[in-house]
Amino acid sequence: MPLAAMECLSPEWMPPPVRPSIVELIDPPRPVGPSEFDFEWAGFSARHVGTVVHAEFEYISNIGLGRYDIAQQARAKMWATRLQELGVPSVQLATALERVRRAVLTTLDDVRGRWLFAATHREAVSEFELTYRRNNRLLTLRIDRTFIAEDGTRWIIDYKTSEHQGSDLGNFLAQEQVRYAEQLGSYAHVMHLLEPTRPIQLGLYFPMHSAWLEWPASASTAA
Repeated sequence: MPLAAMECLSPEWMPPPVRPSIVELIDPPRPVGPSEFDFEWAGFSARHVGTVVHAEFEYISNIGLGRYDIAQQARAKMWATRLQELGVPSVQLATALERVRRAVLTTLDDVRGRWLFAATHREAVSEFELTYRRNNRLLTLRIDRTFIAEDGTRWIIDYKTSEHQGSDLGNFLAQEQVRYAEQLGSYAHVMHLLEPTRPIQLGLYFPMHSAWLEWPASASTAA
């Protein structure tokens, strides 16, 4: 390019200032206090505890109660590994591991808990997925535990690893039933389409408390 065609910069020209790569916060973050820690536990680590407990119950259903009673002592290391993989912080790992242990051992010591995995049930499946079409959309449901009992009743059961710290456990359980009735009702509705003449019972099991709620699927729900 000829020199005459080039534009020369003025001797007074200065490059614009470079923006800093680190921006100072006007309001620095507050230190985490007890309330924040409690919220994090309820919303994060507790959810992962539920994931591990559900997986362990599926393992029990696959291996059978008799074999699991012998093998259970070796499972704790696997629980800890899985909790770490899910992202449970090291400072919360011991508490999370203890909750998993308590949920499993309490269930195995409970008559109702062992009934959930009884070998006498027919068509017993854990983490059972059902895909159905609704309004031209494919939706998938995952049922924690379902089986046909000896009397021919189809059971649909959901595990809830939530833990009530107060004294009024009955009121807590009643609220949980209201909270999850619609969810279990939708499970019953889809199952009813597959088995229109079979009676269906719904159940919520709380391993932390050896607590159990059951009720029949209503005609409106299962129709």
